Amino acid sequence: MTRDGDWVGDFGHLTLADTALSELLIDMLRMLDYGHLSSMPKSPDPGLTTKQAAKAVLKF
Repeated sequence: MTRDGDWVGDFGHLTLADTALSELLIDMLRMLDYGHLSSMPKSPDPGLTTKQAAKAVLKF
């Protein structure tokens, strides 16, 4: 993320927060898919937007 004294502005902080949330949601999708171990879990699309990833997590 950023170190003390670094200034990235509001847009920069929002971008970092969105990226972190998106990665968290994609990791959650990956882990949720391990619940069906009758077949090899498929990896979620790493290009999902935060909104798409959140909708996919809500389906579980």
